[in-house]
Amino acid sequence: MCNESGNTNTLAGNVPPKANLGDMRGLAGGLNGLNTSSMIDGGDFDGAKAYKDSKVCNMLTMQEFHRRYHDETGIKVTSIPHNLYTKQLKVHKEGT
Repeated sequence: MCNESGNTNTLAGNVPPKANLGDMRGLAGGLNGLNTSSMIDGGDFDGAKAYKDSKVCNMLTMQEFHRRYHDETGIKVTSIPHNLYTKQLKVHKEGT
């Protein structure tokens, strides 16, 4: 996984609260907001954890898109940290 906030091999990934989707019980009640949690793991809302969890969900979604569509289309799907992407654009634009 490329995102630092969801990667326990990085400093950012070890700063509490850690990303953790648990058993995804927060999605069990659907998206109507009734009898459900605003957190994927079913816990109380925590903005920093919600952010980290969302990054993990984005990475898992990209992995699933790649698994489903790569063989059929040849399209490679991946996730990269925004700071790496921005740095590469700057290097390409400035030619440095």
